[in-house]
Amino acid sequence: MNIFWAIPFMLGLYVAYEGIDVLTTKVRGEGLAIYKLGMMIPIKDTPIYLYGSTFLLVGAVLVLSPIIIKMVLASEAKVQ
Repeated sequence: MNIFWAIPFMLGLYVAYEGIDVLTTKVRGEGLAIYKLGMMIPIKDTPIYLYGSTFLLVGAVLVLSPIIIKMVLASEAKVQ
């Protein structure tokens, strides 16, 4: 696996990990925030679910992007 495919995969794992970390945060309250991926996230239910789910989905897309790109390039080569 060359570096072009390894970077999005590792970045995706990190972003997905941060999403899981945000979703499993147990502290909730008014006026509190956590700092994840360069953002201050208020610790209320809605922002926690929104940001955590978004991080998890973006991480999954980044992890799967090398596989999807390989499949698309292989199908284009097969057609031509």
